[in-house]
Formats: sequence, structure tokens, C-alpha cells
Amino acid sequence: MNPQVSIIVPVYNVSKFIERCARSLFEQTFYNIEFVYVNDCSPDNSIEILRTILIEYPQRQSQVKIIDHEHNKGLASARNTGLKASSGEYILHVDSDDYIELYTVELLYQKAIADKADIVACDFYLDWGIARKIWEQPFHDSAKEYTKKTVSAELIPSLWAKLIRRELYFDNNIWGFEGIDMGEDYVLTTRLCYFASKISKVAKPLYHYNQINENAFSKTWSDANTQNIIDGLKIVSNFFELQPDYSEFSENIEEGRIRKKIDLYRYSRIENKNVITEGIVISPDVYKKIKLSLHQKSLLTLGSHFNRHFLSIYISIYKLLVEIYQKIKGRK
Repeated sequence: MNPQVSIIVPVYNVSKFIERCARSLFEQTFYNIEFVYVNDCSPDNSIEILRTILIEYPQRQSQVKIIDHEHNKGLASARNTGLKASSGEYILHVDSDDYIELYTVELLYQKAIADKADIVACDFYLDWGIARKIWEQPFHDSAKEYTKKTVSAELIPSLWAKLIRRELYFDNNIWGFEGIDMGEDYVLTTRLCYFASKISKVAKPLYHYNQINENAFSKTWSDANTQNIIDGLKIVSNFFELQPDYSEFSENIEEGRIRKKIDLYRYSRIENKNVITEGIVISPDVYKKIKLSLHQKSLLTLGSHFNRHFLSIYISIYKLLVEIYQKIKGRK
């Protein structure tokens, strides 16, 4: 009998976190799970730790696949490898420095079956180890409206914290673009949501999104990663332009481009300011329609209209204030 759920876990340089992740998966209250770990040539002993932990769970050993890449290929490729090796009815992506609540699969799968849903989302924790914060994701019962929120980046367009019907990938030829690893979730999730007939949600925080892994891909904003985001936005735009109902999503695409542009101004090297400004061109009319915070408006204005010196000063002050706030909250 095929597994009902396949959990795909890319592994790279997570020796500090892999044990916690693995135990949270092997101790799931749901039994019929296939675990697919993809070793993307991890330079540390993450896989050795995983194999050691697995010995303690004999009932899970026959359910585990560990696949080794011959050379490092990146996150998108690792997820593609895991997906091709999977056989479950549904897919759950878990990053190997994160972890999940022990009843996560049970609740998500029950909801998927009850609602006949193609995708089931959940809320999640921002997890600093000694402190955590619940992040409640916006939700709309209409699959099309939920897709619009995803395209506009109004919610975090993560692959994780979502149970996804495997057929959505294969029936619609949806794969990660190798080489685009930063922003890869946005490129995949927007397309998956578009083809979903029914999207549901379990309104509980079930996923723990690690905020303290300094080696995490999301914490390393290289020049290549900046270009990844820009290229990913083009892929999403090109995809929707080919769809018959493109006009219904065009404004959401522009909103997503604005929010991603703001993120790049905030996180990328100041030297990339012109690359961002020229690489993501937004229609002036869209600026008037989208609701942005004062911080977002400040970043957009400084990035688009002033030299990078003013942007650099603003970001430095903002980061200092955030650092102070995080310390007060016990997150540092």
C-alpha cells in the first residue's frame, strides 16, 4: 500500500538541528508516512546524526529513504529529487533545521480528506528556541482568492506548512527551477495554488520556523540570491500571462513585485540597489492601490528615488531598533 503522506526533507549543514527535526517527524501520531531525506552533499555530519537517530525508531526504518546527491545542487534541485522519489498521496515539505508538532500530519491529512482539498495550510511559529511567536496566515476559502493572496505576497508563500496533493505537481508539470533557490517557494507555491480546486486550512500553529540558524539559506543574501528573486518574479509573471484568466491576477502580480522589491531593498547589499530598481519595474498606478506599512513605504521611496547612502542609513537604524526589540522580547 502506498503511503498516504510523503515528507520531503532536504539536508545541508544542519548538524545542530537535524536531531530535533527528525524526532518530530518519526514521532508523528500518523503512521502511514514515507520520509524522503535528500543529502545535498552536506559538508557536516548531519546524515550520520540522522542515521543514528533512526536506530531508535525501528517502526519507521522501512519508511525512510535517504538519497545522496553526487554534488551540491541547491534547494530547488533537492526538493525535485525528493518529489521524484516520493510515492505518497500528499506531500509535506519540512526544512531540516525546522520541526513540526507531533500531530501535524494527522490534522492536515484529516482536513484534506474531509474537505477533499488539494492543499491544506496551517499557521506556524517563528521559533527562536527560548521564545516563539505565532504567525497566523491570512486565509480565504476560495482557492482563487487564496491564490491571489499568495501571488501578491500578502501571506508568506512557503512550501512548508502546507500539505499538497502530489498529483498537482505531476499533472501540471510543476517543478522547482534548478539554480533558483532563494524565492523558490514563491515560484512553486503560486503555480500549485493556481491549479488547486480546493484549498483548506487548519487554524493551528503546527510548523516551527527556525529563526536562529545563521547558515539557513534565507539568511544569506548574496548577489546571486538577489538575482534569484528577480528571475523568480519573471517566471511567475510569465506563467500567469499564459493563463486564460490572467487579467484577474495581473494586479496581484504587480503587488507581489512591489513587496519582493521592498524585501530586496531591505536585505540585499546596498551595492545592488540599482540592480533591484532596474530589474523590478512597477507601474506607478499600482503604488496607489496597495496598502503598505510606513516602513515598507520608506524602503520603497528611499530605494527608488534616493541614492544608496540614505537607504543604508535608514536600514542601519531600523536594524538596530529591531535588534533592541528582539532582545527585549527574549529572542536574542
